[in-house]
Amino acid sequence: MKKRLLAGLLSLTMLTAQVLPVVAADDADVTVSENFSAEEETEEAVEETGLYDIELEEEEVGDVDDAEEGEFFYDIAAFDDDVIIDEYSVDADVPSYIFTDDSSEKVLIVNATINGNTYDLSTTVEYDTKISYRARKIKPYEDLGARVVSSGLNNLVQELATGSGDISNVIQWKFKAKKNVNAASDSFFTLKASVNKSLAKNAGITGKSLKTLNKAVKAFNKAAKAKTSRLGFTIVPISVDIMRAEKSITAVGKYRGFIFATEFAGYSHMRGRLEPDQPDSVSSSTYKKWTKLSKKDFKVKKVKGRAKTYNIEPKGKNFYGNSYTVTFN
Repeated sequence: MKKRLLAGLLSLTMLTAQVLPVVAADDADVTVSENFSAEEETEEAVEETGLYDIELEEEEVGDVDDAEEGEFFYDIAAFDDDVIIDEYSVDADVPSYIFTDDSSEKVLIVNATINGNTYDLSTTVEYDTKISYRARKIKPYEDLGARVVSSGLNNLVQELATGSGDISNVIQWKFKAKKNVNAASDSFFTLKASVNKSLAKNAGITGKSLKTLNKAVKAFNKAAKAKTSRLGFTIVPISVDIMRAEKSITAVGKYRGFIFATEFAGYSHMRGRLEPDQPDSVSSSTYKKWTKLSKKDFKVKKVKGRAKTYNIEPKGKNFYGNSYTVTFN
């Protein structure tokens, strides 16, 4: 109430309309462990509404365009009074659905013949093969912990070195990921090697030795680009039921303020906690720190005969689970 009064006073002073995104209350119950104690909801907000008991408007609701920075205020509606969770803990610093998992090693077997000599350039890469959906590009090094743990190229550097310089970083590695945004999209990354010429020179690798090393790197990179050398990983979709139980997803509504009155302008978009370092709750200063979710991941429709009430249905690719309703204040 204080926030709305403040918005009204600002409107009176500045004589401008202000837009107020508001986080909606969940109407439906969620089954998942431990009980929450939350703010009380109005009768309309806590009314149980099953998926097949509601009438929906025919038109699907799209995102409302954001206004310019500085025009936003928002309020948070009450969550469900009680949310029951069976297998998941809401006490953890990181929600149960945000994870990387299944550390694995893959060996890229590469042999190359250079100037009549055969070299074993086989390389072992260690990385996590599963990660929860993040609504952004997954980066092999930063997100999956990908690293080269051994390589025949490093062995060749050791064989060719004649100087006293450090040889540990003569070979440098780069990871390049593909299909690395959406869940269940055959995600993978490839490995590419390069020679740090300055460090190679310090290690005494020059002339014919440097040419040999460069040819070995070229042969390795050609083999590493092959389909059989792809380093696959899985982006796992997220259960909206669990997110709701852990209070980590919300619908944002748009409001306009005119002096002391506020006018509801409709559903705007969804926000969710998808990163381990994001705040564990939303407030007027933190809601933008949650990830803005794509409208392509949810069907949002008005509920017929119920003011400011919308049905939210995950489409099943990046988010799955039961549909539910939200009501804005």
